[in-house]
Order: sequence, then structure tokens, then C-alpha cells
Amino acid sequence: MPEFERRWPHVERTIAGIAAADGRVRVTGRVIDKGESSVVVDDGTGSVAVTVPEVPGWVEVGGVVRVLAKVMPADQGVELDGEVLQDMRGLDLELWKKVREKEAEKV
Repeated sequence: MPEFERRWPHVERTIAGIAAADGRVRVTGRVIDKGESSVVVDDGTGSVAVTVPEVPGWVEVGGVVRVLAKVMPADQGVELDGEVLQDMRGLDLELWKKVREKEAEKV
């Protein structure tokens, strides 16, 4: 049988809520900048740089993405080492934020 690497799950966070101690996170927001191997995502609570091997062609400034990434401590907080970029262009970002707020109230 092949050996499998145990991975911790990606925990849903706001960008402002990401801590250096978080292993893997999942954030959703708008792309506010992009380069060949990085994007900057803003979710309304803050922005974060996400490094990826290559930014897919469908990623646009102003587009909505979900990022699954490893948290990397940096001089000014954290950066994300992107593992997956998901196209969330059909997502109503404002409605999604309201749903998350309601879910947080239940806890």
C-alpha cells in the first residue's frame, strides 16, 4: 500500500483572523492585485499576499476567489503559500459574509 501524507484541514478564517500559528487556512475575497506567481486577496477585514507556482489565466483583478493555503509567518504578519485557488465568480460576496456572521452568532 502506498504511504499517505497526513494533512491538517484548511480552517475557514477572515484575513484579519489569520494567526501565524494556523497551519492551513481557507479565505474568500476579491483579488486586488496579481502577478505571475502571486495574488493579493482582500476580504473586507484585511488583505494578504498569496504565492502560487503560476497564477491561472482565469484569475482577474476584481474577481472573487477562495484560497486554500499554508500560513507562512512574515515580517508584517503572515503570507499564504497557496495550494488551491478556486474560481468563486458566481458567489454573492456580501450575502456570503452575512451568512458567515449569522453562523458565528450561533456558536
